[in-house]
Amino acid sequence: MSMLYYKFFFRYLALLALKNQNVRKTTEQMAVRRGGDPFLLFENEKISFDEFNRASNRRANLFMAMGVQKGEAVAVMMENRPEILTTLVGLAKLGAVTGAINTNLSGQALAHSLNISGATRLIVGAECLERLVDLLPNLERIRPQNVLLDTRWPATVPVPAGLQDLNGMLTGASEANPPPVAIGTFDPLMLIYTSGTTGLPKASRITHYRWYGAGIAFGQYCWEITGRDIIYCALPLYHSNGALIAFASALVNGVPLAISRRFRASKFWEEVTQFQATAFIY
Repeated sequence: MSMLYYKFFFRYLALLALKNQNVRKTTEQMAVRRGGDPFLLFENEKISFDEFNRASNRRANLFMAMGVQKGEAVAVMMENRPEILTTLVGLAKLGAVTGAINTNLSGQALAHSLNISGATRLIVGAECLERLVDLLPNLERIRPQNVLLDTRWPATVPVPAGLQDLNGMLTGASEANPPPVAIGTFDPLMLIYTSGTTGLPKASRITHYRWYGAGIAFGQYCWEITGRDIIYCALPLYHSNGALIAFASALVNGVPLAISRRFRASKFWEEVTQFQATAFIY
């Protein structure tokens, strides 16, 4: 038989493997396989596969202690940085669903996105707090005491009373993999929203299967990623291009992912060179 036949045969077997994969399993497998090899590159930071798994575990164990349940939606609003991904994976390890909120939204569109997520908890980067301050008292389900504030970058407005300091709470959280949770491949992983340019944003349900499939399809078939590659992403990680194509392609295939806080034309090639990227998502 021809080599072409074998090539497609093994790709078919890879697709069958999707039925047994989820974000938790992928993260923990890569922590074992790749260990201290670099995974996330951000500004001057290098986070290994093992460090990424342990940081995700800290969040998972904290969220579990707070009572986050399998199937529960938790809204997350942050600019690009490692914490948005460790939060996503931390929630995924519990079978919870990340409502990935567009950081450019404000007013009615932002309130609508938070309300339709069904979330009663919100994890927000302090850099996004200004857009939320006036909305918090009027949200349908989220109360200030259920807002966790991540303070990598300082808030540009006074922090409302009642919000919880996520960074302080993480200090004593365990880095061990949390207790097993039955997570099906077709269980929901994320809610990703439309832009809202033709009306209020609508939420699209993304499963673990779709996330892992994107990593296989784009990482292996389109990019033809190898162990020598580094993916660069300047697109927002609340968007499907960032969360599914860039993040999944990197983690599923065990290669580094360089992320930029946001797209800046003047910094694009500078960062590509800095991170020695060989592929990028646009």
